[in-house]
Amino acid sequence: MQKVTNPVPRVRHPDWLFKRVMAMDDKFKQHRITETFKPIEKPSSGRDGIMDLEDFGSSPHSNGPSRPIVHKLTKSNKGKRSFRDGKTFEEQILEIELPEMKPDMLTDYHGFLAYQKIKWKRQRLERAQRKALGQTRARGPTGSLSGFIQKQSTNILTNFWQIIQIVETELPGEFRLWILIDKTLHSVRLSVPRIIYVNTRVEDADHESRRFPMQKVVRTLPRAHPCMHLYQFIMGESLYQKEAKNLSSFFSHPNVEGVYETQLPLLYRAIINLSCVCSVNNRAKRDTRHLLALFSSVHNRVFVFVVDAPGQKGQMPNMSKIYESVKAEIEKVPELPESNRRVNKTWNYFEQLQFDVEYVSNEKAAFKGFAKCLSKYQDERHGATAVILHSPRSKQKLLESMGILSDFPLISMPCLKSTKPFQALAWQSTAGRRMLSQFLTVGGWMTEQIALARYANVPVCNIEQDSPLFVTDVLLARRLQHHDMLLWWSPSSKPDLGGREDDENLSGMEELQDPNINVPGHYETVCLEMDMLSLAVNTLIQSNLINDLEGGTDSVLDTAHTLEEYNSGKVSNVITLSSGTASAQAFAIIKSMVKSWAVERAETQDHFADSLMNHFYRWLTNSNSRLYDPCMYAFIHGLMKKVFLQLVAEFKRLGSRVILGTFNKLTIVTSKTSVGNAYAYCSWIIRHIHSKALFMSIDLIPVYYWEQLLWMDCANYGGIICPNPQEVQEQDQPTLLTQVNPHIHMEWNIQHYLPLALHQEFMSTIGEFIDQIYKFSHQKQLATPKSLKNGTANGEDADTVAGNGGTKAERKNQEVIAYKKKLISQQMSRRLLKVFPEILAQKRDSAKDPQLAFMFAFPRQPGSHLDLTNPPLELVKSIAAVFGIDTSIEREVRVLRKNLLDLIEVREFSPESLFQNPCESFVLRGVICAYCSYCQDLDFCRDKHLLPKINKDTGAMVMGAWRCQECKEDYNREAIEESMIAIVERMVGQYQTQDLKCVKCRRVKGDYLGEWCECSGGFVTTLGRAEYLRKMRVFENIAEFYGLSFLKEAVAWTLST
Repeated sequence: MQKVTNPVPRVRHPDWLFKRVMAMDDKFKQHRITETFKPIEKPSSGRDGIMDLEDFGSSPHSNGPSRPIVHKLTKSNKGKRSFRDGKTFEEQILEIELPEMKPDMLTDYHGFLAYQKIKWKRQRLERAQRKALGQTRARGPTGSLSGFIQKQSTNILTNFWQIIQIVETELPGEFRLWILIDKTLHSVRLSVPRIIYVNTRVEDADHESRRFPMQKVVRTLPRAHPCMHLYQFIMGESLYQKEAKNLSSFFSHPNVEGVYETQLPLLYRAIINLSCVCSVNNRAKRDTRHLLALFSSVHNRVFVFVVDAPGQKGQMPNMSKIYESVKAEIEKVPELPESNRRVNKTWNYFEQLQFDVEYVSNEKAAFKGFAKCLSKYQDERHGATAVILHSPRSKQKLLESMGILSDFPLISMPCLKSTKPFQALAWQSTAGRRMLSQFLTVGGWMTEQIALARYANVPVCNIEQDSPLFVTDVLLARRLQHHDMLLWWSPSSKPDLGGREDDENLSGMEELQDPNINVPGHYETVCLEMDMLSLAVNTLIQSNLINDLEGGTDSVLDTAHTLEEYNSGKVSNVITLSSGTASAQAFAIIKSMVKSWAVERAETQDHFADSLMNHFYRWLTNSNSRLYDPCMYAFIHGLMKKVFLQLVAEFKRLGSRVILGTFNKLTIVTSKTSVGNAYAYCSWIIRHIHSKALFMSIDLIPVYYWEQLLWMDCANYGGIICPNPQEVQEQDQPTLLTQVNPHIHMEWNIQHYLPLALHQEFMSTIGEFIDQIYKFSHQKQLATPKSLKNGTANGEDADTVAGNGGTKAERKNQEVIAYKKKLISQQMSRRLLKVFPEILAQKRDSAKDPQLAFMFAFPRQPGSHLDLTNPPLELVKSIAAVFGIDTSIEREVRVLRKNLLDLIEVREFSPESLFQNPCESFVLRGVICAYCSYCQDLDFCRDKHLLPKINKDTGAMVMGAWRCQECKEDYNREAIEESMIAIVERMVGQYQTQDLKCVKCRRVKGDYLGEWCECSGGFVTTLGRAEYLRKMRVFENIAEFYGLSFLKEAVAWTLST
C-alpha cells in the first residue's frame, strides 16, 4: 500500500491485499482525469481577462470588447459547381501554391494556420474534382485493381490486355497479373475461384438452399462416363480450404458417382481461361449514357436529365430549335390513308417548348431528379393525370427505381429496341432528335389506345402490349361467361381443366404439320406468286359448308343450336380428336365472335375488327394466349387442311397448277405465255374463287408475275419477274415479252454451302441457262405472225388454237425443248469443260497458298449436316441437280454430269456422286414482333435475312440482328430461344411416348405385353432414332451458330441421355 515491496517474499500477502496491490501496479489501469489535469486559480477581475471564442486570434491589446462576427454560408448555383469564374478545377488547383516551408505551430501559430488554410482549400478542390469524375475517394494504391481502373479507365475499355505473367501470391486463390497496355506495364490483383464438378446418381432438389451454391449443368465426362446429374460448385479458394472436411464428407456420399477437376491448379485454370491476350468483358463496356425527359400536356416546360460521363457537361444542343424542326418535318409528311393514319385527338402539342437540362453522372441521380419533378407536379394539382412510359425497360424496373410512379396510372407504350448505339461525340443531338420524334407520335398512339379501350370495353391502362391477343381473350371470355361456361383461362400453355391438365393435354405434345405442296420444275409459262390471308377466319365462318362438300351430316359444325339443346343432350357437345376432345359449344361461340368481327368490318369498316381478324390465327396458335386450347387448335387446323385442299383442287379445275402451296402462300403456273394474257387470266380466276361460298373470306394478293421460273423449293429458285404486269396488259400487243434485257432474280441456298471461290461460277452458269432460254422465247414471240399475236376472233389465246399438225403451243414447246437440249449438250458443256480444269488447278495451288486455301474451304452454316471435302465435286453435283429439275433435258444433263465427273476422276454411280441437299431446315412458325405485332415464319437455316453476311475479303461472318421485315425492329432473342427450347422438350416427350407399329401391317400396337403382332410382324417406333437424332443435331447447329447457350445446353443434355 505504501509502494514498498514485500520484505519477506516467502510469506505471501493475504488474498485481499495481493489483489489490491496487483490492481495498483496494473499498467492497463484506467487513470482519473484529476491525476493528469489540475484546476487553475480563478482570475480576480471577473471577465476582464477572459477572451471570447469569436475573438480567437485577434490582438489582445485592442480597445473595448470584440464584437462577435457571424458568417453566412451560401450554396453556389448548380450550374457553377464545376467551374468558378470560367475556370476548371485543374486551373484553380494550379493557381493555389503552398509555401515551401511549413511554419512551426508552437513558434508561429498564425503562419501555421495560414498554411493549413491554403492546404485545406487545395484538398477541397481536389475532392470536388474527384467527385465530378465519378470517383468516391482518392486514387487507390498503384498495385490494386481499383486504383488502376481509376487511372486508366479509358484504356481498359478500349485496349487489349497483353498478359506477361501470372504469379502466385501467399494468399490462397490470389494471383498477381502482370499486363502490358500501350507499352506500359501494370500489376493487377487476380482472384481465381475454385471450380469443381460433382456427378450424382439422384437429383438434388434443394441444391439452391445448400450452404455451397451450385448449378446444374451438362458436360461430357472423361471417357464418356454417363452424365447423370452434374452440379458445378464455384467458391473461393480460402472457403474451399476452410471447408475441406465438410466437402470431403459430401463427396464421399454413396450417391456421388464422381468429383471432377479437383486436381486442376488454379494457376493453370487462369492460363486456360485467360490465354495471353484478354480484354474487359462487354458487360463492363456497356453504354451508360442515357437521356430521360419528362413531358407534360399541361405546360410547355420539359425536364431533361442527361446521364453522361463526368466532365461532359454543356454539350446538349438547343432542344427548342430541334423540337421546332422535327415538328415541321412531321407536318410536311403527306397524309397517309385513313386506315393507316393515327390522328391525334388526345391533346394539342405546343408550338414551342422550354427545356430545363440537368447533367448527372449516374442513373440513380437521374431517377431521383425525375421523382422530384413528378412530386412537384403532383403538389401543383393539375387534375387527373396518367403517366405514359416510353422506355426499353419494363414497367416493373421503372417502378423499382421511382416509387412515385405508383401514385399515377401507368400506360406502357412500345419502344424501339434496335436503335443504333450513340456515337462517341455529340451523341446528345442524335438522342434528342430521336426522343422528340417519338414524343410527337405519342398523341396519335394514345388516341388509338383510347379508341381500342372503348371498342373492347376495358380500362385503357390495362391494355397489354400485345393488344390483339389480349382483346381477343377478353371478348371471348365475356361470351363464354354469357353462355354460362367456365373459363379455361391459364397463363401457361396448358388450359385450366380443373386439375386434369397433365392428363388431358397430351395433344399439346403433338406438333401439327401444315400442308406443304412443292413441285420442282422449269416453267416457261407465266407463274403467279400470291399471298393468302385469312384462311383460318374463312374456315371458321364457312365451317358448315365443309361437311356438305364431303357428304357428311355431322351437326358439330352447325352453330344453329341453343344452350338448352347442348345441355339436354340433343346435340353432341364433344368433338372427338385423335388425342383429345374439344367442346362443340366453345367452337360455336368462337365462330359467332369471328362472324361478328366480319360483319363489323363489312358494315362499318372498323379497323379494330379487321385487326382482330388478321391476328385470329396467331391467337389460335399462340400458347401465350390466356384462352389457348391445343385441342381446339387441332380441330380448326384439320378444317383448314380440308379448305386448303379444296382450294388447290379449284385452281386445278380452272386450268392452273399449284407448284407451291402453304397456309399463307401460293404459287400457280398458268398456261399463258405472255404476261398480258396471264394478268387478265389471274384477275379473273381470283374473282371466280371469291365468288365461291367456301372461299369467300380468303384474301388472295398477287405479289410477282414470273415470266420464267426455275423452281427447286422455296429457298432455291431463279427466274425473271415482270416489273409492271398491269401496264403490259393495257398495251396493244400483250403477247410480246416485256423485257429485252431482263434482270434475273435468283435465290439459291445451296450456293452458300459451296466454297467462296465457286459462288460466281455457279451463279453465272445457272443465270446463263435462264437468260438464253428467255431470249430464245423472245425471238420466237417476235417471229409469230401478227394475226396470231392478237388472238382469234373469239378471244382465245393463239397458243391454244388447234391445227392439222398439232396445236401451236405443242409445236412451240417442242422447239423450246430442242433448243434447251442443244444449249446443254453444246454451249453449256463446252463452257464447263473449259472452266473445270482451271478450277482443279486452283484447287491444287490452294495447298501452297493460304489465301486460295481459304477461298476453297467449305463454309459452316446452321443447316450443315454433311461432311463436304471435294469442292469441284460439290459444284458438279449442284449444277447437275439444278439442271435436272427440267425433266425434258434429263438425258443431256446426265451426259454433262458424267463428263464432268470423269474430269475430276469420280465414278458416275459412286455414292459420293449422288446429290443430297446440304442444308437442313427448321422453321419457327408464328414469330411475333413485339413492336408492330407482325406475324412471320422464320427459317433459321435458309432465311437470308437471318443468316450472317460473309466478308469475301476476310471470310469473317458478320452476324446481323434478327429484325422484323415489316418495321425493321429487333426480335426478342430470348423469347425465340425459349420457343426453341419448348419445341425440343416437346420433341423429347413425343419420342418417349410414341406408339409402336407393326413392320408388316403397319398397325399400332394395342396391348402392353405382346412381343409380336398378330401378323407375326415385329414392332418398331413410329419415329426412328436416326430421324430423332437428325432433328436434334439441327437444333444443336443452330444453337452453336447463333450463340444460343441455353438451347445448346438443353440439346446437349437431351443427346447425352
